[in-house]
Amino acid sequence: MGIIFEKDLKPVTCKCYKLDGDSLMCFRKGVIGTLSDKQEEELCSGKIILEPTVELKRRYERFVEAVHAAQERYYKENHDISKWVRLVGEELRKRGVEV
Repeated sequence: MGIIFEKDLKPVTCKCYKLDGDSLMCFRKGVIGTLSDKQEEELCSGKIILEPTVELKRRYERFVEAVHAAQERYYKENHDISKWVRLVGEELRKRGVEV
């Protein structure tokens, strides 16, 4: 889910990457991060599908791996959100992903 930092955004053509199956990772001006499905519906009047670079694909794969590894560790321990954020950060750093 992207963080909207501009008021009164009107729908525009969004830039998207297809990285995993049929799901899209979409971006647009005025939002930090990728858009959720609901945000895509509300904030994208159309979509330009771009071919991801090899590095973007690899970064995405490392990110997904890190989140899954952090999730496994999180459920073995207590369910504290600050711990979740720390675990994701640790797993991302192990994979060389800067955040």
